[in-house]
Amino acid sequence: MALPDGSDIAPLLKRADREVYQTKVVVRRLPPSLTSSELLDRLSPLPSYDYFYVAKPDLSLGPVAFSRAYFNFRRFDDVITFRNRVDGFVFLDQGGRKYPAVVEFAPLQKIPHQRKGAKDHKCGTIGTDKDYKSFIATLEAEVPSLPNAEARLEEIEARKQQQTVDSTPLVEFIRRKHQSSKSVSKYPSSSSKADTSVSCSLFVRHCVSIAFVFYVAEVERQEKEG
Repeated sequence: MALPDGSDIAPLLKRADREVYQTKVVVRRLPPSLTSSELLDRLSPLPSYDYFYVAKPDLSLGPVAFSRAYFNFRRFDDVITFRNRVDGFVFLDQGGRKYPAVVEFAPLQKIPHQRKGAKDHKCGTIGTDKDYKSFIATLEAEVPSLPNAEARLEEIEARKQQQTVDSTPLVEFIRRKHQSSKSVSKYPSSSSKADTSVSCSLFVRHCVSIAFVFYVAEVERQEKEG
């Protein structure tokens, strides 16, 4: 397929042709401390490209840890120009060590899509939200001053004095019932007195019986000794 000089081949090439004319390259063996801005400054000016990415190195690899950069150019002749210019280009790190670059075609020629996040329609509209407005209104409203402790105590005492308990037939009945139960417990009945006297007489008899037994035992002991 004949290509015009300096033409944009992206809209002209079919899928099969794009696999032949690769436009995505990778620059390997770059210094591990090299940043994107530093790389672009050292390689400036660059041909027109639509994709650029710098992969950070794996520092666990030690002395063989390198950075790498990806470029996708829109014209195939720019790929050739870039390769001839950058391949073997020596980069220096902060310590003065040399890193000769290696330019290759990228194993994966696809370009990741840069997805744009959906715009939040509520972003920046808090000033028009009704809940936010009501909250601001409560903050700006004057808070009524609370009464001091003395005034509060005087108010409570006045309420206590105003409160009166109305006497009802049920309250009077309960009051009389309570008073009658107190009087009964204070003055015991005659039957309880009789029970107390009987228990006392039985106790006296028991004591006399015990004393008589001890007396008889003492007498027998004296007879045996005499």
